Amino acid sequence: MGYWQHMKIILDITTYPFRGNGKYILIIGAILSVVSDIVSFAPTLGFMAGIILSGYFCAVYFDIINSSAVGDEEAPDFPEITSFVEDVMEPLLHVVAVAIASFAPWVAYLLLIDDPLNNLPAYYGLLAFGIIYFPMAMLAVVILGSLVGLSPHIVIPAIFRGGFTYWIAVMLLALLYAIQLFTSTLLDGHFIAGTLSMALIGMFTLMANGRMLGIFYRKREDQLDWI
Repeated sequence: MGYWQHMKIILDITTYPFRGNGKYILIIGAILSVVSDIVSFAPTLGFMAGIILSGYFCAVYFDIINSSAVGDEEAPDFPEITSFVEDVMEPLLHVVAVAIASFAPWVAYLLLIDDPLNNLPAYYGLLAFGIIYFPMAMLAVVILGSLVGLSPHIVIPAIFRGGFTYWIAVMLLALLYAIQLFTSTLLDGHFIAGTLSMALIGMFTLMANGRMLGIFYRKREDQLDWI
């Protein structure tokens, strides 16, 4: 794909949360996040609310990836919950499993080495591996509907087959999370404005992330050859 095609995709991703049903997911999701933060002051209730909401947001994330992968231009409706385990807990556990598989080498390095920053190539190399591995592993798990998608024999060849488009996706996703982290630091100590702003930014990041992975799969489906 050429320069203008990549710019068109970036424009699509950044406007996606504001198109059609996307704006309702953005606003309602942000409100639910704020409510979850408020009830977090009650330890047991807050913990349960956080788990349920995280799982539900993971389900929203999966639906955005799948709908974008088949060519839908707007966000899907909020997912229905017919089974708490399958519709809420399973998506959450899948995301956690992908995160562990992607960043376990980096975390192990931090835990096992007395001075991790003494070897900067190892520190940043393992971190970069996780950042590169996570999006493709997440996409494979969602598309295949199974944790089999975590396997290196699926993910690593797919990264090479993804071509330059995948590296654009990785850089864009990293930028989104960097902006989220920077904003969180900037608004630290401003409870009302900070909580609401971070809730909106968090939902925007989740939706843009899912849209990016779905579009990437649609563009490279033949090369990935997963289904």
